[in-house]
Amino acid sequence: NFHPKRSMAGIAKGLSLWLSSSREAPFSKSVSSIVRGSNTGFFEPHITLVTLPNATENDVENVITKAKKIASDFKPFDVQNNGVKTGTSFWQSVLVEIKKDEALSKINARAQADFEDLRDKSMSNYYPHLSLFYGDHTPEKVASITKLFDSEKLASLPLRLDRIDVYHTEGEFKDWIHLGSAPLGDSVFFRSAQFINNRWRAPAKREYLPVVNPATREVIHYFPRGTEEDINAAVQAANDAFASWSKTDGASRSKYLTAIAAKIRERSDELVRIEVMDNGKAISEAVNDIADTAGCFDYYADQAIQLDARQDQKVELPDASYSCKLRFEPVGVAGLIIPWNYPMMMAAWKIAPCLAAGCTAVLKPSELTPLTALELAGICKEVGLPAGVVNVVTGLGKEAGQPLSAHPQVEKLAFTGSVPTGSQVMTTGGHTIKNVSLELGGKSPFIIFDDANVDQAVEWAMFGIFANQGQVCSATSRVLVQENFYEKFLDRLVSETKKVKIGNGLESDTRLGPIVSEGQYNKILDFLKKGQDEGAKMEYGGQENSLPGFFVRPTIFTNVDLKSKIWNEEIFGPVVCVNKFKSEDEAVQQANDSDYGLAAAVMSKDKERCQRVSKALRAGIVWINCSQPTFVQAPWGGMKKSGTGREVKLGISS
Repeated sequence: NFHPKRSMAGIAKGLSLWLSSSREAPFSKSVSSIVRGSNTGFFEPHITLVTLPNATENDVENVITKAKKIASDFKPFDVQNNGVKTGTSFWQSVLVEIKKDEALSKINARAQADFEDLRDKSMSNYYPHLSLFYGDHTPEKVASITKLFDSEKLASLPLRLDRIDVYHTEGEFKDWIHLGSAPLGDSVFFRSAQFINNRWRAPAKREYLPVVNPATREVIHYFPRGTEEDINAAVQAANDAFASWSKTDGASRSKYLTAIAAKIRERSDELVRIEVMDNGKAISEAVNDIADTAGCFDYYADQAIQLDARQDQKVELPDASYSCKLRFEPVGVAGLIIPWNYPMMMAAWKIAPCLAAGCTAVLKPSELTPLTALELAGICKEVGLPAGVVNVVTGLGKEAGQPLSAHPQVEKLAFTGSVPTGSQVMTTGGHTIKNVSLELGGKSPFIIFDDANVDQAVEWAMFGIFANQGQVCSATSRVLVQENFYEKFLDRLVSETKKVKIGNGLESDTRLGPIVSEGQYNKILDFLKKGQDEGAKMEYGGQENSLPGFFVRPTIFTNVDLKSKIWNEEIFGPVVCVNKFKSEDEAVQQANDSDYGLAAAVMSKDKERCQRVSKALRAGIVWINCSQPTFVQAPWGGMKKSGTGREVKLGISS
């Protein structure tokens, strides 16, 4: 195991002995200093699979497939009856299986002594693991080790295994890359490497950040903490690839987009589970998200072909002695920065139009939800997308996002996120006069007139604010109800909201999952307190303390001051404010009295009134008799502080 950040000199000696005794190793340096410098802190029990220098890319992917298969077949056993024993006992129980191999026998003896030494140095919280090396071994040796991976035999081992780790190296120990982990008992794989120039790479500083499952508050993985060095490498790869990729025609690019869509559908079940564990959303919503992600790539596959037909169109001029034609040229390297609320779908909204237009990309996903973006990178590699066309660097905004925004070789910036961060991105991009598009926050109104059907009004109002835990930029969080319909609507809204099933997103009947992170959770709780302090009445909701994760009940406020924070500021959680209005003009005035202008909704049986109100609303998207349905065939973007530019339908132009 090359993860623990405490001194692992003893294990390093054992591994060095294993490698030097069992093969002609190119490793000239001791691994001791390398593992001591590691900063990921994995101390749980696990299995390790390793691919060595002569392993091909197919070998590496086959090992990852094997890891997922072993993990999904593994049957948990009664931990209380079996317990967790020390590393020494573990090595004895495992290595006895292959003790005929002299080199491994030496490892066994050395490992026992080393683990005793580590235990004496307060390393008792380090759990052992099972290692399987792939690469430069004889078939017989590999077979002797792989026979250990029998689910019944694993289940009988005197310890509780947690996951399977996969590593790869191309030479020295310093070049070891942690490719990812497969949690035992599941069928998913969490990647742990940056994707740059079609290769999986460790972060330049060899530092990692935790992935926390918001439903349990448990760390389930660690991902690369990318920095400026990683961004520079990714942008250079994208810039190098642009020369050839930009010259391909739309029909050629369309084939890659179609292949990506097909691969997403093929792996849908796995991607859904990763999205839920990473983000927390209900599995029913994640299923729709992944389907929409594939649909987005299909849509842009068609747009790429249509782009060919639009090239060299004749432009009519008033002077017949001149001629003019119009061409659409890819802008260059695109820096794409996405949020955490729809991780894979937001990646698709950025990458698909980028590829269709003939641009190359560097994607920086949110540090809260990096996992499916890395899976999308793997899919791009799997379908044969040329090296450097898509690159994915994970990390923090200041350490990876800011260098991407400022990079002189990035010609286009597309950002989705908060208003403050979007303002910083625009300012940074402005220094080098970049083409910048921003999709930012919202405080969207929903106007409900007194002739609306109460069942439909409540259903759409709930969907408009409680879908995805209210973590939606366009969420209709301000509901304006005509006064003589108000009490009827509110009674039904409260009674239906109380029925919403809150729980772990992996449970099939969950309708409201956890908030994405502790930071966002605390922010929402602060807003709930502010709302009550400002005089608003909480009809239902608040903190949910019966579950271990970051859970907030769907919350309804009434009697909300129009100058209050909860009415004017984006909460980004399952919190709705409901107020009355008398006239149509009053409703429109209150709806438009906002710094934001992303979306709005109106509900009435009167079609003419709906059309009239929709035209009066200052918002980029207006829904009539519904809230939140989104299609890639329609443009997406806002007014005022909600951003600049448009995505999806017009994304290829943006």
